[in-house]
Amino acid sequence: MGDLANQNGLIIVPLSHLARNENISFIGDLIKGEDGLIHSVTNQEVADHPGDAGMQKIAEAIALKIEELNLKSF
Repeated sequence: MGDLANQNGLIIVPLSHLARNENISFIGDLIKGEDGLIHSVTNQEVADHPGDAGMQKIAEAIALKIEELNLKSF
């Protein structure tokens, strides 16, 4: 994947280090929905994705990469 990204001038933000139980949702987990309210996860497809903590860490990794790129451009 890195070669393909490099060939096309794309940037990769590594996320594999976030594949930990504390970042993954689960049935019964409480998450913040698009409506801003807290919901209980009742669907396995939703449970198979990152929970709020995982999403926050993904956002932080992307923000860090953007910051690194901005610093390199000066």
